[in-house]
Amino acid sequence: MTSLPRHLTEFPSIDSHFPFHMSINRLTDGYPAHRHDFFEFSLVIEGSGKEMINDDVHIMQPGTFTLVMPYQIHEIISSSNDPIRLVNCNFGMELFTRSSQFQGMNTLLFEVDEEWPAFFQYEDDQYNQVKSLIEDMFLEYNHANMWRKELITAKLIEVLITFDRSRRKQITDHKKVQMKKPEKTLIWDIIQFIHSNYRETLSLPIISEHFNLSISSVSTLFKHHIGQNFVELLHDIRIRHACSLLVSTDLNVTEVALESGFGSYKTFSRVFREHKKISPAQYRKNYTENSSRKKENGL
Repeated sequence: MTSLPRHLTEFPSIDSHFPFHMSINRLTDGYPAHRHDFFEFSLVIEGSGKEMINDDVHIMQPGTFTLVMPYQIHEIISSSNDPIRLVNCNFGMELFTRSSQFQGMNTLLFEVDEEWPAFFQYEDDQYNQVKSLIEDMFLEYNHANMWRKELITAKLIEVLITFDRSRRKQITDHKKVQMKKPEKTLIWDIIQFIHSNYRETLSLPIISEHFNLSISSVSTLFKHHIGQNFVELLHDIRIRHACSLLVSTDLNVTEVALESGFGSYKTFSRVFREHKKISPAQYRKNYTENSSRKKENGL
């Protein structure tokens, strides 16, 4: 893969302590090829078109549910005569990888994409059931009720499990599932390992030794499947965690650096500025001021 589409790494709440966002979008001209380092599911409500995920194309119409895994290249093609209206949900890997409580969800989410299809076409009662569940989740997301995050997470798990059961049944009803491709399985194992251990000391030699691979082999896997090298990915994950600590805790900046896996404040400050263009202290101040402004305006 010599040329990669733009890499989208942000959504409104990705740097918060709850990396989750929902929106309803209308696409008259589709959406250009892109990739990102978070999960995204969508449910088509109106319109029609096509979606390409890596090299696979499927039809989009009311009831089409799609789960896009991190780093997959995907594109939506729609017609202005029949624009697509869909619900989009973005959530960070750390929503589940931070706790061993969700080990089962880690297995579901990190299933290699060649093994199970990335989409499912819901029909009739099943579509109404899933649509109703997602509408409830969207409503909960837009209100500041008690236990909001817990309820959203529970509903997200139900949506994902319903999808996984549906696609598995569809495949096993028609044909046997093909064997996983070793290389693809390996890169997902490595990504999951990094997301589970980024607060510890990590390096290419450590990753290579853990997976019994040469350093050059690991570097090639990153370049081919992710389009980032190991250090870039590790810094992205650590900075995101640092941002969530800055906005949700009273830890001082040095403590945030250590809790995020950085060995020193100096390194943390440099990498943070490279990613966010401001200092960690200014990031926290900006977030606090924006939050206060929203409260004053009743938002």
